[in-house]
This record gives sequence, structure tokens and C-alpha cells, in this order.
Amino acid sequence: MEKLGFGACLADDMGLGKTLQVLTFLAWYYRSNKDGRILLIVPASLIGNWTREAAKFTPKLPVQILHGSAAKILEDCYMAHPSYLNITTYGMALRMDRL
Repeated sequence: MEKLGFGACLADDMGLGKTLQVLTFLAWYYRSNKDGRILLIVPASLIGNWTREAAKFTPKLPVQILHGSAAKILEDCYMAHPSYLNITTYGMALRMDRL
């Protein structure tokens, strides 16, 4: 998908390593594209898992969580200081127009 310039939706049964696969790809991609920006949209129940897995397996990957505050505050934070990997939820993505 990256070679074609597309995004992707990765869905499968739980416990098959999708999070680690994506983080590994993003860490690899980050080495040659540090100015890139990745938007990862996940269910709210998985934000904690993504945060823990990123800290454990890709600690050098800059990650920002866009959740837990008002949409305007998060949107301003993102615009002022976008990270490489920006994680948010479906609902928050809908409320942040500039995202």
C-alpha cells in the first residue's frame, strides 16, 4: 500500500500481532521519512494498547495521542506540534476539521 501511495485498513482477529506489525512498518518508514505524518484512527478502547505497545516496541517513534480533551484544544495542539504518529479515535477525527 505504501508503494502505491495509499493508506490501509488492517482488520483481523484479535491477538495476531496487527499492532506490532504496523508499529514495525512505521518505525522502518520513519527512518527515511522523519518529516512524514501518520494518522492512526482506532476505537477509543484501543488507545491505551497502542500507547503501551509503541512505548515498548518503538520507543524512538514520536507519538501523540489526540484524545481526552476538547476537539479544539487537540486540533490546536496538533497544528502547533504534529508528531510523526498521531493517534485518535473515529469520533475525535470527525470533530477536528483541520485534521
